[in-house]
Amino acid sequence: MQPFRLPRSLSVEVTQADIDNGVVSNCDCPVAIAFRRAARTWYGVYVDKWNIRADEPFGESSGLVVAHVVQYNMPDEASRFVEAFDDPCSYGPVEPFSFLLTAVGQ
Repeated sequence: MQPFRLPRSLSVEVTQADIDNGVVSNCDCPVAIAFRRAARTWYGVYVDKWNIRADEPFGESSGLVVAHVVQYNMPDEASRFVEAFDDPCSYGPVEPFSFLLTAVGQ
């Protein structure tokens, strides 16, 4: 298995389709969907209000994929989006936007 490397910096575009297909308070939120597309990965992606953590597979052991986690700190605009998407009654509707990410410690 060839190692898969997540990008250390990337631009993420959250589209209206991501918003329409996103799940509230879930790792299938619009930001996670957009990150997967931008990073070209289908492995574990975990989003909270402040961070995106993504599994980066780097080999196999007994047929199982072995991975380590790459963390990206989200900019304030993305954090506000996650908060508003998860609580639309308090914040109102969200709109498409884009943001830049850089992996922590890279």
